[in-house]
Amino acid sequence: AMHYGKKEAAVKLEKGCMGECFPLDGAFEEPEIVYCADFSSKVLTDLPAGCNKLIYLVKINMFNNKLTTFSKEWESLDKLLSLDLGSNKLTALSPSIGKLIHLKELNLNKNPIKTLPLEIGNLKQLQTLTLRQNGLTEFPPSIAMLTSLENLDLALNKLTTLPMEIANLKNLKTLTLVGNELSSAEQKKIKALLPKTIIYFE
Repeated sequence: AMHYGKKEAAVKLEKGCMGECFPLDGAFEEPEIVYCADFSSKVLTDLPAGCNKLIYLVKINMFNNKLTTFSKEWESLDKLLSLDLGSNKLTALSPSIGKLIHLKELNLNKNPIKTLPLEIGNLKQLQTLTLRQNGLTEFPPSIAMLTSLENLDLALNKLTTLPMEIANLKNLKTLTLVGNELSSAEQKKIKALLPKTIIYFE
């Protein structure tokens, strides 16, 4: 990607994202050709050693592992566009998440995360954020800083209200709130704050 301009490099990486996804046992043989890594369901408790060698990695699937923390090692994967951390044991994200500034998709489904760090607001290119079934009782305020967000899934949590700051999400196309505890008055308020967004309450 070094031979290309920034825009061309981004397109090249996006195409790479759609190509072959390398499994855990094959990703480190030729790390410079790995754009996509599928490390799902491997009982991993952290990012595998050697991931800092995957210098062109744009997509990583860590779904259904045993991650409890988001370590500093993730900062080396600064070209990531898509990160799937669904069905892990994360109780929090460290500020390191804010270093992945090119992320467009972030899946945090089914993790016992109660809030998100302010640094997540650095993800100015994030378009899709999934926080389904996380046991959230409060809306993480840092989400309101994600001005490029187009799809936000907060289904199956324990939210009773969303803050006025949700109106900052001017590009939000869909908001999924199925399975929360929002009163009809609260639903009306949310609709008024996001008049152009398709909102699913049930």
